[in-house]
Amino acid sequence: FIRRTPDEGATWFTWNIVDFLRQRDLDPFGVAGTPFPGVHQKSLCTNEPHGQMNVLEGQWRGTVADSDGNTGAARLAAGLALDGCGVLAVLETAQGRVLMTIGYIERFEKWVMMRLDDQPDTLHAYFVADAPGAAFVEAPALSIRNEFEPYNLPANYDGGDDAARRFVFEDMRDDGLVLREEVRREGGWQAAARYQLRREAR
Repeated sequence: FIRRTPDEGATWFTWNIVDFLRQRDLDPFGVAGTPFPGVHQKSLCTNEPHGQMNVLEGQWRGTVADSDGNTGAARLAAGLALDGCGVLAVLETAQGRVLMTIGYIERFEKWVMMRLDDQPDTLHAYFVADAPGAAFVEAPALSIRNEFEPYNLPANYDGGDDAARRFVFEDMRDDGLVLREEVRREGGWQAAARYQLRREAR
């Protein structure tokens, strides 16, 4: 059961119910160890475009620099979800941890990233991009705030003028990763943090 509360815990309602079965009990997937449908069988996701962010998979270490030039250690751990349909990542610095999920939404032909940190009183946020190398622009309208306003992405949504933050994958290579967090200020976008990471030995 996944439950939610609209009034800070006074009352609760069931958001959804999820049932899990061991793989050996599933039909038609066969006995335990049978590969789950995914990229390899082309039944859930294709390598293109879904696999374009798969380069993030693995362990990364490096530094983060803020807008004042202060630097610190940074670490990123990322894995593939549903056999390559998306990426789950945790970005960690001295300030805390951030969970990110990144995936391609075929219905809208856009990339969507969900961000959730471990700081009190901060909500999850969604970011939208037209391509993996483009900026993931915050989309406040997408955040699920109650049972009456579900996740819904208009086909032409690009973040709009209400976007206050964005993430830019400045460089994505097998051995190096550069990620920028930017905030909207008067006069345009300004860097809030820049991560420079190197892949750890596999």
